[in-house]
Amino acid sequence: MARRSSGAHGRTSSAPLIVVRWVSGLVLVLCLLALGVFGFQYWYQSDAYSKLSAALSVSDKAPSELTLSDLSVDWSYLAGINPDVVGWIYVPGTPISYPVVKGSDNQEYLHKAFDGSEGFLSSKGTIFMEAGNSLDLSDRNLVLYGHHMRDGSMFACTDDWKDQAEFDKHRDLFFLSPEGNYHLRTFSRFNTSGSEAVVRTSFVDDADFASYVDDKASRSLVSASDVPAASVSQMFLLSTCEYTRNDGRAITCASVVETTNPNDPYVKAGTSTSLALTEDELSALGSLG
Repeated sequence: MARRSSGAHGRTSSAPLIVVRWVSGLVLVLCLLALGVFGFQYWYQSDAYSKLSAALSVSDKAPSELTLSDLSVDWSYLAGINPDVVGWIYVPGTPISYPVVKGSDNQEYLHKAFDGSEGFLSSKGTIFMEAGNSLDLSDRNLVLYGHHMRDGSMFACTDDWKDQAEFDKHRDLFFLSPEGNYHLRTFSRFNTSGSEAVVRTSFVDDADFASYVDDKASRSLVSASDVPAASVSQMFLLSTCEYTRNDGRAITCASVVETTNPNDPYVKAGTSTSLALTEDELSALGSLG
């Protein structure tokens, strides 16, 4: 009788272990399934943008040797997919090589893919220009927004530029448009919150714009002494999420140093603003950050 009692007790004791094993196995399967689903989501969106990259033509030159004439975009091809296309942002040596759109507001392309699709497979959205910017790129401050994706795509890598070494590796940006190409050089990288009114697209006068640029330069987490605030006549501002605070933003500011746009009101086509100042003048203007 003692043996029977012991056997029954053993079977009773093993029952909870069996349940735990089944639950653990089920949780593992669900986790693997979720990873697979999200992995497919990231792959699908990356593949879609990879196919679009055929519209961009870049010469075989080293990134440091690229000139504006070395880059071109098939605008007819892109406009055939999405007539809202206004440009292409390209940063050598990074994942940033995407078409840029301009929607009716700053919400439309948060979760809408370049081809217009929405939903689960379009969570990356599209890089988009501030709705308040002019289509002819005549504003002194042109603003681009992009998600900070966990797979490193879209504008995620700009968050890393708070590190001086990473910032220095990626100083040269290119914005291409039907109006003309733009060579940009970064001069500030700082963090802020989504509640701060960082974005401005119009200014009262030159002094107002200079004050705005000086503020952004003074807040930089890194140094960029080769682009003093006083030399910035037109700029681009890139914004993405920053996760060290609630509703954080990682902001990168870049000066237009050269353009092929003949109608640009601030930078004469074919010239470089960085060459407009002598070495003595650059030295006198001081450093940033």
